[in-house]
Amino acid sequence: MPISVDAQVLDRARRLTPEVSRSELFEVALRSWVRAQRRKQVEDEVARYYASLSKEDHEQDAAWARLGDETLSSGD
Repeated sequence: MPISVDAQVLDRARRLTPEVSRSELFEVALRSWVRAQRRKQVEDEVARYYASLSKEDHEQDAAWARLGDETLSSGD
């Protein structure tokens, strides 16, 4: 699979990890990018969920959070 990459970026990556083959370097980079995209997707989904909550839902969520904080603070 031919790809084009900025030579300076590739040189910097190769200097940081000279023991890693180019193929492995691209695989590691692509896996990292996929994880970052998935993390962003989950964060966006969570943000949409909380944005969709009613005022009552927010109040209930805050009450549960306070209860959790109190429980952790008391050591129970």
